[in-house]
Amino acid sequence: KLKPAQKTSFTAKYHHFSGIIQAVKGELKKAVTHYENAIKNYGNAIKQIFNNEEVKLVLEKQVNAIKNALNSIKEYISNTPK
Repeated sequence: KLKPAQKTSFTAKYHHFSGIIQAVKGELKKAVTHYENAIKNYGNAIKQIFNNEEVKLVLEKQVNAIKNALNSIKEYISNTPK
């Protein structure tokens, strides 16, 4: 059983780390918005490229990489404590 001083210390550390987790989640949510905008912009650029399949493929690879990062961030956010 924890002594009162240990409980206070544990509670303070818990709240400290909880605050850090929430701050990180806030930054990740900003990243999600940034990545979603990037995907939209890349999509618009891809639609405007008619003649150059090589450029289209490069842009599509970049979009897929961004989507993978975005999905990882969303999964992390949904699986971390509130």
